[in-house]
Order: sequence, then C-alpha cells, then structure tokens
Amino acid sequence: MAWGKVSLIDVYIGFFLFSAWVIYRQEKWMTAVLWVLLIILLGNFTACLYAMIALYNSNNDFKRFWLEKHFNNNYE
Repeated sequence: MAWGKVSLIDVYIGFFLFSAWVIYRQEKWMTAVLWVLLIILLGNFTACLYAMIALYNSNNDFKRFWLEKHFNNNYE
C-alpha cells in the first residue's frame, strides 16, 4: 500500500505548512498554538475556517491576508 504512505506524508506536510503559516500570522503565540491543535485534531475543516476568518479580517487585502502581524511593519 504505497499510496497509503504517500497520502499520509501529504497530509502531514499539509498540516506542517499550514500550521507554519498560522504561527507566522498570529500575534499571540497561545492563539497560534490553539489554532494548530485544532487543525491537528479537526483537520481541514479548521484550516478552512481559519483561512475564511483571515480573508474576512484582511478586508480583501492580499498582503494583509498572508502577513497579518508583519503587515504593518513592512508595508505601511
């Protein structure tokens, strides 16, 4: 079952990359840890929810969506 191993690796890489983005974006580390734990426990539903909240809070500003806490320091 090589496809099972590949799928599992794909899921773990996705969790890692998305969690890294959440940690990078969040100002408070406890909030970031909470989101990462929720992503690990509830999966893509939580990741989608986080992305939707981030998009809503960014007011359709692409740079703010990706950078959030770093946005004010670098681009204003």
